[in-house]
Amino acid sequence: MPSYPLWSSDWEVVEHGVLLLWRDVWDHLQGPNEDLSSLARFTANSKMWTTLSSLLGCAHPRVELAVVHCLSGLFSWQTQLSQLKSHIQLQESLVATHCIENLCVKLISPYDMANPTARETQELVALTMINICKASHHVDRVCAAGAMDAFAFLVLQDEPLRLNVESSDMFDHVHRMQEASLQCITLCVEHSMACLEDFDHTDILVHVLAHYVLDHHRNSPRRAQVGMTLLASCMNHQPLICRLLIHHGLLQALTSMLQASVHLQLLALEALKYLLTCKSKHDNNIPRETVAHLRMSGGLIYLAWLACAHANSNVERAATNVFAALVQWAQASDGGAVLTQDLVEQGCLLLLVQRQDSPIWLWLLAQLSGEDSSNHLVSAAVRSTNDLLRTNVIVGLCAMTKLTMASSDEWWPSIQSVLMDSSNSAIWRHVLRVLIELCCPVTIKSTCHHDHPNVVPRLPLPFLHGSLLTLTWPSQTKSVSKSAMMQNSAAVATMLYADATCATIPMPHGIPSHCMEYFLQMCQRTTASPVSRVEAMDCADLLDLASIAQKMGMLALLSSVEDALKVQYFPHQVARVLRDAVSMRIPSVVLICLHAMQSLPSPTTADDDDATALACLVVTILARFALIVVACAGFPFFLQLFASEQEDGDVTLANKLGFHANVLETVTCTLLAVLLTMLLFAGSIVSNSLEVYAIKQHNCGATWLDAFRETQVYHNFTHDRLPTLRTLIFGPLTEEFAFRSCMLPLLMDAGWSVSTTIFASPLAFGVAHVHHLIDHIRSGRPVRTAVAIVVFQLLYTTVFGIFASFVFLRTGHFYAVVGVHSFCNLMGFPDLSFLNADHPLYRFQPLILGTYIAGIAAFSTALFPLTGVFPSLYWPSSS
Repeated sequence: MPSYPLWSSDWEVVEHGVLLLWRDVWDHLQGPNEDLSSLARFTANSKMWTTLSSLLGCAHPRVELAVVHCLSGLFSWQTQLSQLKSHIQLQESLVATHCIENLCVKLISPYDMANPTARETQELVALTMINICKASHHVDRVCAAGAMDAFAFLVLQDEPLRLNVESSDMFDHVHRMQEASLQCITLCVEHSMACLEDFDHTDILVHVLAHYVLDHHRNSPRRAQVGMTLLASCMNHQPLICRLLIHHGLLQALTSMLQASVHLQLLALEALKYLLTCKSKHDNNIPRETVAHLRMSGGLIYLAWLACAHANSNVERAATNVFAALVQWAQASDGGAVLTQDLVEQGCLLLLVQRQDSPIWLWLLAQLSGEDSSNHLVSAAVRSTNDLLRTNVIVGLCAMTKLTMASSDEWWPSIQSVLMDSSNSAIWRHVLRVLIELCCPVTIKSTCHHDHPNVVPRLPLPFLHGSLLTLTWPSQTKSVSKSAMMQNSAAVATMLYADATCATIPMPHGIPSHCMEYFLQMCQRTTASPVSRVEAMDCADLLDLASIAQKMGMLALLSSVEDALKVQYFPHQVARVLRDAVSMRIPSVVLICLHAMQSLPSPTTADDDDATALACLVVTILARFALIVVACAGFPFFLQLFASEQEDGDVTLANKLGFHANVLETVTCTLLAVLLTMLLFAGSIVSNSLEVYAIKQHNCGATWLDAFRETQVYHNFTHDRLPTLRTLIFGPLTEEFAFRSCMLPLLMDAGWSVSTTIFASPLAFGVAHVHHLIDHIRSGRPVRTAVAIVVFQLLYTTVFGIFASFVFLRTGHFYAVVGVHSFCNLMGFPDLSFLNADHPLYRFQPLILGTYIAGIAAFSTALFPLTGVFPSLYWPSSS
């Protein structure tokens, strides 16, 4: 065995000897086969290992660094499986020489923090202790060596700013040492809970909670994660620690961490689950206090969002487990009703209803079926002015009634009084949807024993043909056909199946005399006959009919009433404008639309009726399009009046405007211009494609078509058709005709150069979008925010105008620049949210950024070649 000069008086020789020793040991550990003779040479020389361990206190920075490098490698687990036994024997040889004790002493020994070598040595010592603590058989030796006190000393020392830290490197060094110490304590506690008895853990746990967890907004995510991991390990092993941490603000920290990074969210959810299920002989109030804090702090809505809408499946699963613990606590205590009310009031129902097959939602349904919950929901719907709360109340009423099919007599008068208030136009839409769903025969309970007990069976019509059914009110009776009534009312069909001889049915409440004829008509209608429209009824009568339709299960009647209510809430002047817009020509439409726009409010408030908002939007789009069509029709005549004489008589006004008879040339220029623009948006195209992939991965079992249907592009084409038509067709055609086809030839004839025209004319195009400032202010945005949006839009449209002007002058084709404009509107401003670590596409960040860079480079290279395939009227031929 070679000798290693570890006892030399020359420190450089000692350093060389340490490195030689480490090289030989590493070669042995990485060898393909276990060499017992070689191992014996290393393990038998106890004096060598004792000397190596003692060199930790030699006070020579370079020697200490070499020794720590050697020890760090020996206590790491990066070795061949065949050499694992040798590795463990070498570690035992080191432990026998009091190596762990020497490392602990070195960990807390004074050192020159300004010396980078000394800082690196200390950090390597800390990392070596982490590797040692990972092995459960070393933990007892670590605790016996007083390591827990050393770790606690490093964690509890003052903040780096108080230690006269002079640079950010020293500041980060102190934080890394503290985090490594916390990791060592956590590992020791996970292996042996008795480690907590070896030091005063109360002070350190309170310190970590205050300086690592409660201040996680100011600390790095890594620092907060290390601190929370220690607290979670201690809580899981000793319930009494939960009370200590709760007393010092743990619950506030956990609620705040629900809005932090994914790692912190998972740690907070695991801690909440443990607190909700914690059972201690000395303290049984921990779960109750945890629930009370979640209720009072708004933590329930964060839990609902994490359980139903988070992009990370692990977070969703952990949040679902916390809700399961909440349900378990509620079932074992008397707090279920209060918890249900808070879930409604905090807006959780709208999220939890997406998980209708989960135990959480089934438990909520059972809680909502009680009379107390029903009264509470009705009271909240009548008194609250909060839209989110009222929407949750309606969802709760729907869920309650679907579960029990209870009569709505208790809450219908209160809801009806709310509906009569015109300021609550959003509520009646929700109630009508609920009533329509409740009237569906599938939701009516049947008394039959059938393969499908929830489906109302149809009796043979000959059995009921010719029979009459008497409908009775307190003051009158009416007779209708049994067979027709069975077809029109799910409730009557259920009653007749139970007792086919039934001849009289009491009605829920009276019907106004002027509504009776229509009601009987709906009772007698056949399935083949069309539904007649409701005529000349006020809102109160329509609501009475809706109530009867709900109780009788008359879906056709309820749908007819809903249509009538929509018409009634629809502004008459808007309906008239839309009818006239279809039948009249453009000049008349322009006048009518302008008149209607002056008298209509801006449809941008949250309480506006859907139909009103849609009608106002349609009117606005039609009016603006009609005006710009009239204006564009007059532009060519204006240009013709002031056009200069051309030397070449073959150049017509249509050629100047960018229209050419050569179809092949027009199509080629248009496609090449769009292709050039696609290169510029290559990153956005790849990002949108990866978004579809991410949606498909998140929704298990979904097809590519299903994933595409959840994208914004699909929504625009299927739901916002008119605005999309305006954005992709009307806008590009009219704007490019006005600002490129008509303006640029006028400027060129006035003697402007090509470069001046390209860079100056887009200013007018950008200023033309400033009027959106008024729309933003009317929509309720602050003036400062509205100005910022408009300034950004001004800059963005001006830059686009420069590119569009270049394409028009370079190609000389109108349709080329229209294609470019439409494609840019389709793509929108590049979405850079994938740079956020919590974004689903963050893992594809290198691919998307690389595509952006490659696309911009390709765009710059192909800018002139793709736009100069054919000669242009405006571009000098020399270029």
